[in-house]
Amino acid sequence: MFFPAFLIVLIVLYYCGYSGAAKTLAMGQLRSEKGLSERTGFSFARKRFPMERKDVVPLLVLLAVYSVAAFWGLGQRAAPETYFEAGPVRDSCVIDLGSEHWISSISYFSEINTGSYRIEGSRDSEHWSSIVVLEQPYDEVLKWHIKELDGAPFLVRYIRIYSNRGAPRMGELAVFDRDGAMVRPISSTVLTDEQEMVPEAATYLNGAYFDEIYHVRTALEFRYKFPVYETSHPPLGKLIILIGMLLFGENPFGWRFMGTLIGVVMLFPLYVLLKNLFGKTWIAVCGTALFAFDFMHFVQTRIATIDSYAVFFVICAYLFFFRWLTRGPDELKQAKSQLFLSGLFFGLGAASKWTVVFGGTGLAVLFIADIILRRKNVKREEAVPYYAGLLSMGALFFVVIPAVIYCLSYIPFAACSGVDGGWKMVFSGDFYKVIIKNQQFMFSYHSDLVSDHPYASKWWEWIFNIRPILYWLEYYGGTKSAFGAWGNPLVSWAGLAALAAMVYNLVRRKDPAALFIIVGYLAQLVPWMFVSRETFAYHYFPATVFLVLAIACTFRDLVRFRQKGGTIVMAVFTALGIGLFALFYPVMTGVVVSRNFCLDFLKWFPSWPFG
Repeated sequence: MFFPAFLIVLIVLYYCGYSGAAKTLAMGQLRSEKGLSERTGFSFARKRFPMERKDVVPLLVLLAVYSVAAFWGLGQRAAPETYFEAGPVRDSCVIDLGSEHWISSISYFSEINTGSYRIEGSRDSEHWSSIVVLEQPYDEVLKWHIKELDGAPFLVRYIRIYSNRGAPRMGELAVFDRDGAMVRPISSTVLTDEQEMVPEAATYLNGAYFDEIYHVRTALEFRYKFPVYETSHPPLGKLIILIGMLLFGENPFGWRFMGTLIGVVMLFPLYVLLKNLFGKTWIAVCGTALFAFDFMHFVQTRIATIDSYAVFFVICAYLFFFRWLTRGPDELKQAKSQLFLSGLFFGLGAASKWTVVFGGTGLAVLFIADIILRRKNVKREEAVPYYAGLLSMGALFFVVIPAVIYCLSYIPFAACSGVDGGWKMVFSGDFYKVIIKNQQFMFSYHSDLVSDHPYASKWWEWIFNIRPILYWLEYYGGTKSAFGAWGNPLVSWAGLAALAAMVYNLVRRKDPAALFIIVGYLAQLVPWMFVSRETFAYHYFPATVFLVLAIACTFRDLVRFRQKGGTIVMAVFTALGIGLFALFYPVMTGVVVSRNFCLDFLKWFPSWPFG
């Protein structure tokens, strides 16, 4: 318990120093801005700090450094490309080993279809005996398997594989003798033409893990127009995953590429938002660095699931909405483009994952708050057309356009469901029947999901970083390979204190930035308080964006109050966050390390599965 206690003491000391700055600034600001407050009242209309030339170099350096960390060890860039597709029973593939061998195990790569294979052996290619049945269920696709054979070793020269059930696809197969050496066949088949790819062990580097088995599979089903198995989320995120595979192949690097790239790219709009909010280059640098090296951001964007895209679109939607909120009294027409872009990214996010709608509730609250706060600036005779125009824009940009994007994202899905006509299917009633049916299924699925996952957690465990979700775990004697998703303790715990500071800033200093941050955070968290289905730590990922914004706001106040001293404290705070990232790097990437190291330095709480 030494490490968390020490970190909490540092956080308490930080906020003890911050509290004096906050109180002094509150008193000074209330006096100095009293006249302005009397004239305009509390309003989002304020100076928006633009990006400057001096932002270019630190931002590019930050993006470059994080890119190296993110793409390093992402996954193998090769996987079997040819495959045996089992059809009716007895549709077989025969492998000739050249001579008789005692075989004891089989390694094979499972493709996306499900079912099972029957493996038989023969010494003369005429008399066959059953060796094993290899299962390929829905949760064991796109990965290597090593099967130890019961009753082994078997003396055989020929291996025959055929479908036992369903229509599974196998990418490659290798057999091993009783000494563990791979036996090279003399016959070249679709199952033995890529033997150099057979790994020594099945790992996350050469196969799919966690929800990749669903989302990557769905992306490939879109590509080949197979019936879609995973229908619990909208299609856009999986279509984005497919882009990476079209560029780099159907391999772990290919299916993780786009999520990792988006993990890098999302740092840019976050940096712009931080700069627009607080005006200081080094506040934007430090805030972006804290988010970049947050554990949740790093891990979740390196796995081929849809959370990367959801968070990216949330950041973009809030960035452009903030630019809309801070428009001047005479900038309504010019600011429409900002509102349109916010709605556009909201629509793209909703078409990727339903949880982006949670962020949309925050945008709606801010939209209504802005209307109320600006009501004194609207002349009575102009009120009706003014409010009608605003509400019309809101409906167009945040309802109509997102609905169009959402429906268009279903074109590949509908094609896999048997709807013909290409893009012209959007004029077909069958297209919308498919969409409606899927919405009904998604609602039922997420409402009624009941399971007993060992790493499930509740919302209150997320905010205190109590229960990470473990994605990978393998023991190798005194060493281990493991990684999971949870927040950087500094960001998680200091962020909660920063949110309390935002409440103070809102009440005492009438700071509109504080309201923006609080609403954004609560929009990402509060809905989960009423969700009865099983939930996980990664659902907190979008909320970490606003934890970082809250921490950056405390940086702004420290720099205002203490100038050089505040800048030093901010730099030390950020360095500590990056230092924790370096410490926990092994359990974010699966690097093999000593089990004693994990127990002594990384298992801060009994509920952290890193021992």
